[in-house]
Amino acid sequence: MEEVQPGKRAGFLTIEAASDSEVVCGAYEKNMDMWISVLKLSEQDFAISTLVNLKTRSGKIYMAIIKPFHKVVAKYSIRQSLKAGRI
Repeated sequence: MEEVQPGKRAGFLTIEAASDSEVVCGAYEKNMDMWISVLKLSEQDFAISTLVNLKTRSGKIYMAIIKPFHKVVAKYSIRQSLKAGRI
């Protein structure tokens, strides 16, 4: 598996910080900034959280549309990453 370290890219995300217990990635664009944190709670348990900073009206409209589906999309993405061996 590729080494996780700040500055490296993971898809559209940039790894901002990495330690033995947490990885924080961010993505920055005109309409919003987004961060995701993966925190290791134990060998088998992880907590994943996201933070979005909406900067424009377009970003707020987009988030209003996508927000109801966020958990479903996030869980699907995690499952697909596990199946593909990316995490």
